Amino acid sequence: MMPLEKEADGSHGEVLVTVRPRTAQLKKLTGRSWGLGEQQLRTVANGYVRGALEYAAAAWLPAASPSHVELIDRELRAAARAVTGCTASTPVHALMSEAGMTDAWSRRQALAARMVGLAASLPEGDPLRSVGEAVVPRRLKTTGWREVGAAALAAADARDIPVEARLHHTLPPWADNSTVHFHLDLGPRARPLGNITGTARDVQRDDVVAALAAGYAAHKSRVAPSPPRR
Repeated sequence: MMPLEKEADGSHGEVLVTVRPRTAQLKKLTGRSWGLGEQQLRTVANGYVRGALEYAAAAWLPAASPSHVELIDRELRAAARAVTGCTASTPVHALMSEAGMTDAWSRRQALAARMVGLAASLPEGDPLRSVGEAVVPRRLKTTGWREVGAAALAAADARDIPVEARLHHTLPPWADNSTVHFHLDLGPRARPLGNITGTARDVQRDDVVAALAAGYAAHKSRVAPSPPRR
């Protein structure tokens, strides 16, 4: 996605052309006698309007310029006013809280902090972890997820909290997986192949029922009364 300064003739201009008609359609669904309820309007706003604004936001929103983020917030506030019916003079924090929507600035910091945590949880030598731990001189005023995420963690007093390593490691497509084996047999007591719905739990349940039946039969044979003597 291109910087905001080029939004008039680039991708951001196309996004605005797509989003603003959606916001207008959302406003038409707010009729008192036949329109949607507040919860339904909130769902439509988050999926129909916000989905177009923040498409693939994790890739570009942490590195977006302040003017670009303000542009997104402006459209989100328009959708929030349609959901809540608040006027234009309503304070921003009260408006977004009433609408149950997160502003783009908070979303930007959350995405960047999550990326920083993801990079820190990767094993040593991973390219993403190397990028996250690198210290490079700043050339532009607009920073990326590394700086924005570090600032967000510092503001939350969570920068010094250790990050746990990932419990599983994803194997790349070119890795040798010859050591992975799949065992589909359940032994000699497995169900026939024709019974597709049978599972290992069904086999275990049948074994328990058979053992109970055998025990009951043995107990009944021991306590059976002897025939009368003649």
